[in-house]
Amino acid sequence: MFERFSERARQVMALANPEAQRFGREYASPEHVLLAILREGNGVAATVLRILNLDLRAARRQVEHMVREQTAANAAHPDGHIAAETTHQLVEQAIEEARRADHHLVGTEHLLLALMRDSDGLPARILSGLGVQPEAVRAEIRKIFDTE
Repeated sequence: MFERFSERARQVMALANPEAQRFGREYASPEHVLLAILREGNGVAATVLRILNLDLRAARRQVEHMVREQTAANAAHPDGHIAAETTHQLVEQAIEEARRADHHLVGTEHLLLALMRDSDGLPARILSGLGVQPEAVRAEIRKIFDTE
């Protein structure tokens, strides 16, 4: 499935698993993918977030705090199947974002766009709360690729 992913996007997906394990989860959820994007810190997604004046370290602390709260709230009902399914949907949406942009590879920017698609999802809520709006992310990604 990840053969269409850039090296950085593969790295982000690989980093999502240890992020999940840090919170006692067997499977990575979209919020763990966001933590991995922030941890990786050098891809287009992280660059866009910095352009939008997001402090990656502060954002990471906020995401970790929210994930801890969510993990504690769902401790009695840890459902790995749901986490795996939501992450699978995220990957499918990232592939769709790459296709829409006519990019041959899925990059970290496509993962970020997919994370922000679900406005009710934890990653989108956190980023929105930190002042990062989907339209601004999309605009900055366009600027980056229009200048290449």
